This record gives sequence, structure tokens and C-alpha cells, in this order.
Amino acid sequence: MKPYSNLRLLLLAHLQMKTELRIDTRYQLMTITNQVMEILDTPYSPGAVYHETRKLQHEKLIEINQSFVITTLGEQSLHNELTQSPSPEGLVPLLVRCYVIAILTNTDTKKIAAKKLAIKMIDFNHVDKQNDSKQSDDLLALNLWRQNVSALVKKSVSQLLTEI
Repeated sequence: MKPYSNLRLLLLAHLQMKTELRIDTRYQLMTITNQVMEILDTPYSPGAVYHETRKLQHEKLIEINQSFVITTLGEQSLHNELTQSPSPEGLVPLLVRCYVIAILTNTDTKKIAAKKLAIKMIDFNHVDKQNDSKQSDDLLALNLWRQNVSALVKKSVSQLLTEI
């Protein structure tokens, strides 16, 4: 099964914050989603958010009446994605998952997902074992950057686990 897109994951995560956040329009949903994405990657267009919310509504993962609400099926889908689906590859999807786990309101899902992310970070930190003398300066710098980023994300995941 293909992991959820960053957009789908962020939309469901924001909607599961029922008491902390009331979302009445797609524009509000796009705004809070893009506050995260502006830091990590390119923000989403209104068309992308509109299309994804329509798909979520069609799949009965959310309801759109006077406000946007995640359904029980949507909450279960988010739980399954974070706890059972394969973790995505790449830095941005891992950072999105770290953020999503941090804002989860379901502590059981939060705990399982944070442990899964901690395990994924072991794999992410795997650096090419080539002889350092044969690596170019660019590759050495990239490996050092990757190790530093990995250490920061691992620290964030550890903090999430201690907060649960």
C-alpha cells in the first residue's frame, strides 16, 4: 500500500484536532496546512487542497457541513496510516510525519506512531559506508548534513515519546 501524501496526512491530522481547531472553510484548512509546508517544502495551491478534500469526503473520511469534521473512518484511516503503513522515504515526508505525530490527540496512536518513526530514523541515518578518503567533498558534506538532520529528528521523536 502506498503511503499517504503529505497533503492528505496533514489535512486529516489537522481535522482530528477537534477541540483545538474548528475549520469552517477550505481556505482555513489550506492556511494551516501551508503554515507547516512553507517551512518544509512548497505550499499547496487552493486547487490541490480542494481536490484532496473532495476525495476525502468521497471516501467518507471527512464530512463537510457547516464545518470540516473528520469521521470515525477518517480517524481509523489516519491511525492505520501512521501505525501500519510503510514509512515513506525522504526527509520531507519524515518531517511531516514527525509534525503530525506531535499534534495527534489520540495518545495510543501517538505512542505507536512515534515508536515506528524512531525505528525508521535508524534506517534514515544509514550513511554510505564508503571509504571517506574516496568520497568527494560534496558527498562528505551531504553525509554530515544528513547525520545532523537525522540527529535532530531523532531528538524530536525522543521528546515526543517522553511527552506521551
